[in-house]
Amino acid sequence: MNKIIASASAVALGLVGVQSAFAAEPQVESEKALPWLSASLSVRGFYDDNINSSYDGPSGVQDSAGFQIVPSVGLKYEDDLMLASIRYEYGYTWYADRTPEDDQSHLVDLVFSRQFSDNVRLEINDSFAVAQEPSVLSDFAGQQLVTRAEGDNMRNFAEIVLGVQYYENLGFEVGYRNAYWDFEDDGYGFYLNRVEHTPHIDLYYDLNEMNRFFIGYQMNYADYLGNGSQPLYGKYGPLYSDNASYTQGIPATYGSDIYDRMSHAGYVGYRLTLAQGIDWTTRLGAQYTEWQNVDDYDIDYYSPFGGGAATRLDFDKDSVNPFVESIFTWQYSDSGSALLGVRHEVGASQWGAMDAEVTSVFANVHHFFTPKFEGALNFVYQHSAYGSSPNASYGDDTHDDYFSVGPSLSYRLTPLDSVLGAFVDLSYSYDYLDSNIPYREYDRNRVTLGLRATY
Repeated sequence: MNKIIASASAVALGLVGVQSAFAAEPQVESEKALPWLSASLSVRGFYDDNINSSYDGPSGVQDSAGFQIVPSVGLKYEDDLMLASIRYEYGYTWYADRTPEDDQSHLVDLVFSRQFSDNVRLEINDSFAVAQEPSVLSDFAGQQLVTRAEGDNMRNFAEIVLGVQYYENLGFEVGYRNAYWDFEDDGYGFYLNRVEHTPHIDLYYDLNEMNRFFIGYQMNYADYLGNGSQPLYGKYGPLYSDNASYTQGIPATYGSDIYDRMSHAGYVGYRLTLAQGIDWTTRLGAQYTEWQNVDDYDIDYYSPFGGGAATRLDFDKDSVNPFVESIFTWQYSDSGSALLGVRHEVGASQWGAMDAEVTSVFANVHHFFTPKFEGALNFVYQHSAYGSSPNASYGDDTHDDYFSVGPSLSYRLTPLDSVLGAFVDLSYSYDYLDSNIPYREYDRNRVTLGLRATY
């Protein structure tokens, strides 16, 4: 990997586990009649014991068997200086015990990189999805959406990074990420529909080929786009009225723009690159976040339902939090690779809290036990600590703990020297959400068995 770029792609790392765990093997690519073309078709059956990621309350949870059909096609051009690729995947999922019976999903990935000289490199990535599953709709920064969202929900992650070595061992990296979410259901959309802009700049010094030190700055602006309004609650629970006489029962409301936020993060960093296939990048710093529109509500007086004198809101207008990102990748042999990452920063709240301080730990291991038999393991743990909410009676100190693990196995049926591959795939995933917010806790088990053909 060229040392000009100081960080791995946030888009690529944020989508660990989104793509199929297995890819067509590269051994036979040069023998293809169309080496620039790749394609696959998966047909698999599944059983899901909680298809909606629902709380196990009086109404219970819904389980279902079903099947999936997932075709994909990709184009790629690569030479010594440039890589350009595009891949499209369509998913059709049918449920035996659900209304509506089916879901459809779309995923498009674009990758472009160009080495203009020994000192200048450009990377561009984009990933667009229409989906329902939380792993696909989650944040590019590693924050997981923890429940399934029905409907044609869209998200897009785009990133551009330019790395320049301008004098001996000195250089800089400048980049920009853009993220967009559009949930069909207004219950999700009010709190999560948004555009996020995240530029950054790093200045680095290479001590040698293995050790790099850098300092950097990252800005994040989240512009919320949810429709409608929600009833306004006070910091410690009372529902507010926008009328001086609370007895008239006219609730005050707020728009999703109350969640608009601007963050600034400064950090120091270190990157270790070893010939043994090890790449480790760490950023440590602090993040200042300001909720820009809270003052629009704080200037007014509100009467709490249930009695009491009129008062003003008391929501936090800003916060200072640790900013941590550490990503370790290891190509430990020709047969296997591993990735481990940790992130801590401010993110979005799925249920409406003003701020969510999120710590995410994620890992992926991929290993060939034999040339035909491979396995993978995806793991995510996320702790989210929330502040007060303008739309609920919950105060501070609410939190979620989300855990997900997914092992998978694949066996190739066709010879290794065949351009056409046939595989048997088996996977299992377990998700668990523990929360002190009422009616959010759930667990979910999924088992999938199928056949896959590749070119």
